[in-house]
Amino acid sequence: MKFILNIFILTFLVECGYSQIISGTVRASSGETLEGVQIKWLGDTIGTVSVSNGKFELKESKSSDKLISSFLGYLGDTISIQNGNSSIEIILSPVQQLKEVTISSKRQDTYISTLQTRNIETLTSCELKNAPCCSLSESFETNATVDVVQTDAVTGTKEIQMLGLKGVYTQVLIENRPDLGGIASSYAMDFIPGTWIDAIQISKGASTVANGFQSISGQINAELIKPFNSKPLFFNAFSNHEGRYEFNLHLNHKNHSPWSQGLLLHTSGQQNRGDHDKDSFIENVLRTTYSGLYRLFYSGKVWNTQFNILATNDSRKSGQYTHKSEFDKEDSFYHITQQNKRYEVFGKLAYLGLKGKQESIGFQWHAIKHEINNFIGFRTLNARETDVQGTLLYKNNIINDDNIINIGLTGQLNDISQNFDQNELVYNDRTSGLHAEYAYSSKGFPGEKSKFMQNLGAVLGLRLDYHSHKGWFIVPRLNLKYNFSDESIIRFSIGRGLRRARPFTDNVNRMANNRTWVVEPNLPLEDALNMGGNFTQSFSLNKRSGQFAIDVYKVIFQNQVIFDADADLNKIIIYSLAGNSQASTIQLSSQYEIFNGLNVRAAYKYSNVKIDYLEGYRDAIFIPRDRWLFTAIYKTPNNKWQINGLANYTGKMRLPDIDGIPAYLLHGSTEISKPFWRFDLQITYFASSFEIFSGIENITNYRQHLPIVEHDNPFDKYFDAGRVYAPLNGRMFNLGVRLWLDKDHHDDHHD
Repeated sequence: MKFILNIFILTFLVECGYSQIISGTVRASSGETLEGVQIKWLGDTIGTVSVSNGKFELKESKSSDKLISSFLGYLGDTISIQNGNSSIEIILSPVQQLKEVTISSKRQDTYISTLQTRNIETLTSCELKNAPCCSLSESFETNATVDVVQTDAVTGTKEIQMLGLKGVYTQVLIENRPDLGGIASSYAMDFIPGTWIDAIQISKGASTVANGFQSISGQINAELIKPFNSKPLFFNAFSNHEGRYEFNLHLNHKNHSPWSQGLLLHTSGQQNRGDHDKDSFIENVLRTTYSGLYRLFYSGKVWNTQFNILATNDSRKSGQYTHKSEFDKEDSFYHITQQNKRYEVFGKLAYLGLKGKQESIGFQWHAIKHEINNFIGFRTLNARETDVQGTLLYKNNIINDDNIINIGLTGQLNDISQNFDQNELVYNDRTSGLHAEYAYSSKGFPGEKSKFMQNLGAVLGLRLDYHSHKGWFIVPRLNLKYNFSDESIIRFSIGRGLRRARPFTDNVNRMANNRTWVVEPNLPLEDALNMGGNFTQSFSLNKRSGQFAIDVYKVIFQNQVIFDADADLNKIIIYSLAGNSQASTIQLSSQYEIFNGLNVRAAYKYSNVKIDYLEGYRDAIFIPRDRWLFTAIYKTPNNKWQINGLANYTGKMRLPDIDGIPAYLLHGSTEISKPFWRFDLQITYFASSFEIFSGIENITNYRQHLPIVEHDNPFDKYFDAGRVYAPLNGRMFNLGVRLWLDKDHHDDHHD
């Protein structure tokens, strides 16, 4: 009983930061939220910039109670903050000038900061509305850095790729907490609805050591909406003509007391089967998903707390069918059923009574239980995971505010069992680690230091970890940046990353075949070095803003777990490769406001990914060499209508070898895929309390025909549903609506 009481007390000492946080929203006097507003304490160095929907958060000042707000084209404002008032609204009035035109520049829906040392690209909540994304995995449809690909014809799973590597090499964070790894890697990004997301930060290359050693290609952090600065009531509904649907309901409450709470509910699914190729295999995986997230926040003078409960139930059915009304239950048909049950409790805490202005101490934790029960053809996949993790963090300055030190201690218990086709893998990993990270950035007066030091930024991190399978190891990471001006910046990063491969659950999308899976025993941790750089140039042309960026990165593996579908036509071989595996990526991207209301973006990415397979040094499968992305966003002068257009080019990629497969079973498929374009269009109408959006996906109706090898004899040795490289569905029409209330009737207005 005492133990339970202690856990209960600890739970309610959780928080979303490590210090007293002031949060709020910035609006124009017309009611429009403003993004990119500079907000700082009068006479202090603590400041921030408003992000999506005008929201901001910053640490409470110990020397000032007045907030200064400034934004181009608007009158500056100064407001006093009363004790205990941690949620505010700032109203800015536009500059009124006679016989003159005031031009204001706003931050784009997606942007690369020229202030942060690490190479971080931010996708705001406005960007997430530019496509009918329904989950975290689909939130990158309009983004060039992260690619979303369909990987097979029967499981319905989607995979992300970053820096030319599979999504398992990208560490996924939820509010800067490691999540969605383990056995969830093939599914879990589908479990976070898009409406729950407030913003996404994509960190390319060597990232911070504070979140662990697992990041290899980079990090993706999803910031979820918070009850104290979100709409009290929000409802979203979406459907397309192929039978996909989604409903979301958000209930948030904030009042005078330091407590706020929110309940986020989600359900989605797929009803229509679809069999465009008439091969008896349905292309739309029948699916039903239920998710719920309860959030409880407390913001006090000494303690801040955050406590969350998240539950997901996801079931899918696919394969062959003989009748429109039901699946044939005879054993002679190839059936696939997938069941995921995932439960999480997580939170953060902070003690606010420390004396230093930059000093803070916090603790974040989670406990996760996940179960997978799949039936694929005549084989089963059962997986179980229990994951418990806690991290204690301390932050303070050294000498002055230019020099910040971050120290942390992490412990994790991760138990995983995987059983596929009577082959069992069990991992009972125990990990403990200590990290220290030093950050330098110039915050003092210009005359106090040289010009070089004024423009320099550096983050040097080091981890010392003990892993029950590998033993002790060190993870160093370095990020450097130099500002040639406020608009021009160059960055460099280098660092090590390691991860535990889960051979079966990492490759759920490759299981729809009849090959024998052979897994090398005692696979080591995957180990890689990531190095690269970025140059970002912001500019103004004809009094309109734009940005140009170049990214160059290379990942070199010291150890990599290889999925080999080429060595033997009758086997899938998974083994460890020491060295001679690398991925090189070059990305060029730009965006510019052509005229008032019209923003365009263009990006090109070249990927060269090589692996020394058993058959020799070859291109990795399913990684295209070339990708192009073009987007255009036009918003009418009255802000009532918005039109989004997207064009996406996917170049050639290597597919698994076809030696030994009869040609008539391949339906024209070769070992090199065909390049293709995809075009999307969406129109949105904005009103004061609702939005209606409708669009067309895959306008040209391009799709891959007959992707399944030997579909008419699915229990034969040649059957393979995993040679997918292009859309399987043709043109799709969609319609959706978003409704909300702006005011909480139980919440008095705070100035």
